[in-house]
Amino acid sequence: MSRSQPSGRVFPVLPVELAGPPGLQRTSEEDLQRMTSHSREPATPRSAERVCEVMKNPVYDRTVTALSILIGGSPQDFVSGTGCRFTNSRRGRLSVYHSNIAVGNRAEVAFHVESLSERLGLQAQEVAPYFSSIAGVTKRPTNPDLRFNWPRVGLVSEDDVTLLIDHLSQRYVS
Repeated sequence: MSRSQPSGRVFPVLPVELAGPPGLQRTSEEDLQRMTSHSREPATPRSAERVCEVMKNPVYDRTVTALSILIGGSPQDFVSGTGCRFTNSRRGRLSVYHSNIAVGNRAEVAFHVESLSERLGLQAQEVAPYFSSIAGVTKRPTNPDLRFNWPRVGLVSEDDVTLLIDHLSQRYVS
């Protein structure tokens, strides 16, 4: 059995028994159809949620939980499924990623300096060196998004999360 794509290439469709080991969460036929079609229909939140569930890890989860406690509020998952963002304008914005990060990292946190400086009641230029130096807390490489100039810190272990939260707690008190 095969499925023809608009390009003329033919892709085999595997029977369910060959699609993966037992217990593996399989993509529904509906989601598969949506992902392989060439329409402009966006992926469903259910699809992004499934990707996000697969990519999350204990370091990412602990980071999100600790930041929720430190700064308050709940993060919103990215539609892309690469992480989440804390977006409360009174508390500042920061993002936590679990994919599209530097090799070896289990999570990365990116800080929006302008909104965080407002939270601290200071000028952005006053706190920029603090957030720029935050990468030195763990000394891990990061994979920054070049579209934004948000300082990042890479996290490999739960000990790194503790170091980061301790460091932030000294300056960023809720």
